[in-house]
Amino acid sequence: MAHGEITIVKSDHAEKLMKGSHELAAEIQRVGMGVLLINCGMSDRRFREYSEPAKLKAKSEKLKRGKKNPSAEKVHLIIHSSVRGDLAGERDAIAQKVRECRIGVVIIAGWEWASSSWRRKERLIFNLRELMADEDVAVVIYTQSPTKPVLGTYDRGGIGKLAMIAIACVDHQASVILEAEVPKPPPIVITEQEALEAERSAQLFINKINGLQPQMRNAEARMEE
Repeated sequence: MAHGEITIVKSDHAEKLMKGSHELAAEIQRVGMGVLLINCGMSDRRFREYSEPAKLKAKSEKLKRGKKNPSAEKVHLIIHSSVRGDLAGERDAIAQKVRECRIGVVIIAGWEWASSSWRRKERLIFNLRELMADEDVAVVIYTQSPTKPVLGTYDRGGIGKLAMIAIACVDHQASVILEAEVPKPPPIVITEQEALEAERSAQLFINKINGLQPQMRNAEARMEE
């Protein structure tokens, strides 16, 4: 993830998508950054059922590491449900929450259900670009798109223009593996030592992705057979 950029996470199942988005939101809150988690694909009640287990997992991991982050208790994890297919029409309410709650990351779970028409989806993409420019937030979008997007290229029949502006596109399962293996630097780099740790983490992340790509291609080939 990067401030002012869009990251795409693909999943093949709605349950994995919703659970993964909650776990990511809880982890971001744990390290001390505000999160706005937007549900577009489930009922509000069903979606919120994933929230407590994710928070408990993040708290348990924090205790295991023996590193308590006092600021983590002060930052917000806001859940917002948009079930009418008009997330673009909720632009002002979302921007207000981002400003007032000091949100650093906006997660959209269920991109296919965020807009009920092509015109609304176009408006939503431009709204997100404006939000990133004005508020300097990172945006993570969870999708069940069956295509294989190529960054920088229009993804016809899939995520469309998002592929042209996204900074990264990763499979949910690959992100789970990377999360377990790559060390996490502090979310805000202040000292020279922390900057070096952030650079090391980024390099490890790239190396892990390069190492996983052949495995993912082999797995996809086996599934196609």
